[in-house]
Amino acid sequence: MVILLISPELWSAHDVSKHHYAHLLADRGHHVLFVEPPEPGQSKLEIASIPNQPGLEVVSGPRVSLGLRFLPGLLRRRLERRWLKCLERRIGKQIDVIWLFENSRFYDLRFAGDRLKIYHQVDLNQSFHPAIAAGTADICFCTTELIQEQLTPFSTAVHVIHHGLQQPSTPIALTAEQLQHFDRSGPHLLYAGNLAMGYLDVDLLAAVAREHRDATLHLVGGAPADAPLRRALVDQPHVVWWGHQPSAALPAILEHADIQLITYQARYWKDQASPHKLMEYLASGNVVVATYTHQYRDQRHLLAMADLGRDYLDLLRQVRQDLPGWNSPDRQQQRRAFALDHTYVHQLQRIEAHLHVEGLSL
Repeated sequence: MVILLISPELWSAHDVSKHHYAHLLADRGHHVLFVEPPEPGQSKLEIASIPNQPGLEVVSGPRVSLGLRFLPGLLRRRLERRWLKCLERRIGKQIDVIWLFENSRFYDLRFAGDRLKIYHQVDLNQSFHPAIAAGTADICFCTTELIQEQLTPFSTAVHVIHHGLQQPSTPIALTAEQLQHFDRSGPHLLYAGNLAMGYLDVDLLAAVAREHRDATLHLVGGAPADAPLRRALVDQPHVVWWGHQPSAALPAILEHADIQLITYQARYWKDQASPHKLMEYLASGNVVVATYTHQYRDQRHLLAMADLGRDYLDLLRQVRQDLPGWNSPDRQQQRRAFALDHTYVHQLQRIEAHLHVEGLSL
């Protein structure tokens, strides 16, 4: 089966759900075409193979047409259908499935005719044309119930599929120098992610650093020198800046963290109702102290969650006071079991089960 996976991220970007599903589908014998967003300067359609991944190719090229979104729907779909036929001629095969992970382009899936049409929304703030994408798909998937509520008025087949866990095939062990970061006594707190992300509650994370000077705060992720968090935590000797780390190294880093942190600004809590990093945190087994995370509101056994931002620091103190209890073998096993039940292999199985119920299949 030939699957056209349309992504809002480049293939070279940090691996997220689109990349993981692409790899998994190719591993299962499908021919997967990963369509990147257009970039300025591209003049022709290009198809590139991925080394060591048979059956997976990246499609890049210019926009289908200038001003496409301003054209009447009939003309827009005709141009997109022509683009699709051109791609099929290039690969010498008919495309069977359109799997759309965005709603800023190709959002009116009627351009795909009678092919299987899947709309998969992973972020609530993907708000260009979600109603049309959902209404013209055969089936919809999303990562949170908040997105499901948004899409349900436009489709009778909308299913929640958590962000998945991707376990590295070749984990990267920490070097002796990196292990020294964990030599300091006292608990080790950790935040992993884009440290320049606009959603991050810099003030809250800085307050954590100020209050817990007897702990080590590990910050794993990219942060330019002028990032607000850099300025807020300048000259803090108990803060360790790891910089960007390969995803295969993250499990080894998380294993050494006593407490993992999620700190988002309250106005973005709906957008971050199910952070991708949370599944990786849970896989470590160690406790997570999080700002309100809607998708996990009924799974408080898995993490410590502050319903209000002002309660976060109190909650972190409470977790520190009973850290052996929060990180007991039983509670660690619960977290790991939940994460392992949500590997991308399991998530694809859930997707296939929903397709089967709808009379569809990959």
